Amino acid sequence: MQTFLQASRDVNATWVFFETPLSTDNYYVFGKLKLYLLSKLGWDVDMDIHALMDDFFDNYYREASEPMQEYFESLTTWCAYLKETSSITGVTGSVGADRKDFWNEGVVSRWVELINQAFDEIEQYKYSNVELYNKLYDRILYDSLSPRYILLKHFAEGSFTDESFLTELAQFKADAKRLGVVRATSHFYFEELNLSR
Repeated sequence: MQTFLQASRDVNATWVFFETPLSTDNYYVFGKLKLYLLSKLGWDVDMDIHALMDDFFDNYYREASEPMQEYFESLTTWCAYLKETSSITGVTGSVGADRKDFWNEGVVSRWVELINQAFDEIEQYKYSNVELYNKLYDRILYDSLSPRYILLKHFAEGSFTDESFLTELAQFKADAKRLGVVRATSHFYFEELNLSR
């Protein structure tokens, strides 16, 4: 993103278009980070991207910063691996990533573990500062939807019993509803999610 913005500046571009999660009903994993970086780099394309990211994680997730940053780095590393080893190009209209062979159950399960660590890190606010707790909880919950969906859809056999699968599927739908997330793409609605183990 930064390199593209710098190149746009260097050729005196007037307009630059980025797909961003401006609509709250569409799901976009780590979408708030992308919006933050775009807003900062929109003013100065030469800002220190690593400092910006550290600032975002430290302030957006507070005590949960470390596990959430580890989850983000692991996710972006996996996506870079997919780009190098699969047919995913990142170009609009390219093959989507909602395929079992693009994921590794152990890697995705590790992301869920990191998310659970993040929830543990904010537990201290559950009774002392309920408003902050709910805000941080929802931020982590939002970014938990992607790996939870992958496990439910592609790795249900290894990750769940019949009973725990139904419980997690119901919880996943309830969490999406709580967050106001209606769909993952323009044609995939979470409420219509009909998975089986």
